Amino acid sequence: MGFRYIGAVKSNRLFTIVGSKKDTIKIGSHIVGLMRWHGKYTPIKGSILLHKLASNFGYISKIGLVKIVYSQRKGETKILTLATNDTSLSPEDVVTMYRNRWDIEILFKTSKQYLGLGDYQLLQYQAIEKYLHLVLCAHCLLTRQAYIMADEKEKEFRSKTLIRIGVYKAKIMFQNTIVNDCLDSIFNNKRYESQSKRFVEKIRRTFIGENTFDFVYSV
Repeated sequence: MGFRYIGAVKSNRLFTIVGSKKDTIKIGSHIVGLMRWHGKYTPIKGSILLHKLASNFGYISKIGLVKIVYSQRKGETKILTLATNDTSLSPEDVVTMYRNRWDIEILFKTSKQYLGLGDYQLLQYQAIEKYLHLVLCAHCLLTRQAYIMADEKEKEFRSKTLIRIGVYKAKIMFQNTIVNDCLDSIFNNKRYESQSKRFVEKIRRTFIGENTFDFVYSV
């Protein structure tokens, strides 16, 4: 249909290198030699590690002509094998695009694990779509919360990438923020100005119960 794609390839897939006199081989059988003699360390956008990259062209059964890109992060032994039908892309572009997909994988994984993405019990398409929108809105809210709560050093370090605090920790931050706002409202209310901090702590237990999460509150 004319779509471009980039995907990981298993090392046991059969592969015929363009211009090679050899028969069809498994992709994994020539990776080590190719990386040793043709691999070059290259900076990848968004990664703090250099990536050793190598590539070649060939045919994969039932797929056709592809560009194979091999990527190995400096200091690691694992080699990632990627294939794309857009043979005009450079190895750096292929790895960068694949890295960008990883954030999408994390988005859906955390949404299922912490935000109930897979817990809907709806049957109508429109209802399911609205449920998805609500979950993603919650994810956006927590991402914003994580950015607000990050210290300046973290913001400077992650100035060009997403603050990776995590959805679970962001939920805790958001809960703390709401509870603190409620307690501020109570504590500053003239009706309770003669009450002690112990009273505020009692109100806190009314809101969240004992040991629900780490609570930080200062007056």
